[in-house]
Amino acid sequence: LLAAGFLLLGSSSFKLNSDMGNATGLIILLALLFDLLALPAWLAWSTRARTTPSIETAADQ
Repeated sequence: LLAAGFLLLGSSSFKLNSDMGNATGLIILLALLFDLLALPAWLAWSTRARTTPSIETAADQ
């Protein structure tokens, strides 16, 4: 909803408001996509990397 408000500002006839609305709306949408797609994958990967036990082989001893 916040991004929609800023993108609506992009329809302003005043160039500065239009550019700022478009840029801010796009950044908010990109942040939302990152939060929904990349962040959960990164958190799952980082948790798994921390909790994965190392396997000792006979050569390590």
